Amino acid sequence: MGDRIWNIRYNGMEISSIDAFAKAEGRWDGGCRDVYFIRMLGRSTAYVQEIEQMDRYLSEQAAEQRVHYQRINSLPRLASPEDVNYYSGCYDNWVGSGRKTASVRVTEKHADMQAVLGAACAETVDLFRRVTAYASASMEKNFAVKCMFWVDQVGKELLEGFRPEDSRKLVLQDLPKKQEYLFACLMTRLGVDVMLLQYQADIDGQLEGLNLSKKTVLGDFGACTIPEYRPYVPSSFSLRTRRTTSFSLRTEEPAFFCLPLPSGPPAAVSLWPRPTGCSSCRSCREPPETARMAGIPESYRPRNLPAPFSSTGSA
Repeated sequence: MGDRIWNIRYNGMEISSIDAFAKAEGRWDGGCRDVYFIRMLGRSTAYVQEIEQMDRYLSEQAAEQRVHYQRINSLPRLASPEDVNYYSGCYDNWVGSGRKTASVRVTEKHADMQAVLGAACAETVDLFRRVTAYASASMEKNFAVKCMFWVDQVGKELLEGFRPEDSRKLVLQDLPKKQEYLFACLMTRLGVDVMLLQYQADIDGQLEGLNLSKKTVLGDFGACTIPEYRPYVPSSFSLRTRRTTSFSLRTEEPAFFCLPLPSGPPAAVSLWPRPTGCSSCRSCREPPETARMAGIPESYRPRNLPAPFSSTGSA
């Protein structure tokens, strides 16, 4: 186990399709976590439809607290001076701990998670050194700083309410480059199942030689437009009756989403009090005018309202 507080066992079951990845359930058994790290190469005949079906299935599972799920089209750039300074400080603190604990925004309140991330960063930086000729200390630092930034950007919802027994799945698109691929590996060290949709190109032979992931060939490589991930929200979804660890509701009495019928436009999602002319609800009860939400993740937020939201539209 080394400095890790758990062991990782990779790819315990054969994954030959996007659907199989969505439905694979890793086990947590006596300090050992089953994790999947899969590369899907090329495109199948119904590629986009299979991805949308996966999104819907895993969103439904997430709404029932059976899984934490995220799919992103690309990793963000670390550009702002404030972020560079913050994550450089996180790197210095990690080095100062003997590379044993790493505190970023998503782990700052979880000591166990800091230890897991600290060990994962150490292992990933070691891999970076193995595949980077003449890697200098500054190159290693720049890579580690990027990884810490990406952990916060990708993991702010995915890693929330951290428990090692929970199932977490991350899907990333087209990551043939070394640093991004090794970051995907880092996420698996945090207990996250990761699938890479490599529809245009795959990793090089040097990265494949690390034997970190398994590949499945779906078809030929080529360009593809994959829609942005939008979580599916059941039409009967109620903040009062469906528990979630992804956000908190602050209100004096129950508040509800007012959701459209299946035939209604998705953009009609809103929060009570009922908008003028709203008639697409099945069973809504009106909460008091003081209803207010705080801390709702971006992916679950009503699309045309500010957050936190109150009846006047202001915090």
